[in-house]
Amino acid sequence: MGEVSSVEVRAVSAQRQGRQLGLPLLVASATIPLGLVLFATFGLAIPPRMILGDPATFTEQPSYLGLVSDMGFLGWWTAAVACLLAWSVDAPSRLRPVLLAGGLLSAILCLDDLMLLHEWLGEKPFFLFYAIASITYVWRYRAVHRQVGPALLAGALVLLATSLGVDAMRDLYEHIGPTLDRLAGSMLHIDLASLGQGRAAPIDTWRSRQGGDPMNMSLDDLRRIVEDGTKFAGIVTWAAYHVVLARFSLTERRTAAL
Repeated sequence: MGEVSSVEVRAVSAQRQGRQLGLPLLVASATIPLGLVLFATFGLAIPPRMILGDPATFTEQPSYLGLVSDMGFLGWWTAAVACLLAWSVDAPSRLRPVLLAGGLLSAILCLDDLMLLHEWLGEKPFFLFYAIASITYVWRYRAVHRQVGPALLAGALVLLATSLGVDAMRDLYEHIGPTLDRLAGSMLHIDLASLGQGRAAPIDTWRSRQGGDPMNMSLDDLRRIVEDGTKFAGIVTWAAYHVVLARFSLTERRTAAL
């Protein structure tokens, strides 16, 4: 009976805290986003449609413009929210550091991906930070990772590293890409060299250059598929691992409370 009473006391305490935080959270969630929009509009002189409008609408492109990229943001945030929520609800002491580290790292990755901070501030410092942070995160909490499911985490890191590797070869492609396009085109008897060479193009233009054949694409198009495809798969796998980690923490906490 004592154990049941302890659980009930925790539930009542959580309800009381929720009621106490309700009004402050309402005020914060309403005023902070609006304040950021007003600051961007009047303080930074950014046109409202640039930060409030849907990109596909004001660029007159199909609604699936940037769809995979947007889903990637959701993946990063899923990992961050799962970890930080599990960390905030009295997680077991041995899991609190790994949950906090995983949540913060996922949030940083999402903000960088969303705002392209690495392009503003320089790619090399960011990628060096990610390499050090990832290695530290995996090695320091390796005991927990082995318990939760190392295959998911390892798969995510391999996929993300592959994407970064392909991205790092972009400069090399810009020098040898046209030659490889012509060579591959002559071998496959398709007009590869006449297609995209690293320049952004409207979707309708790209489709018309394909001549209706989705297989008629340049090596740069294939590079983009590999780079962004492995990145998206890596993000989804990363999110899946951290959801499993959060569930593992909540299950262990519930078991300890019984």
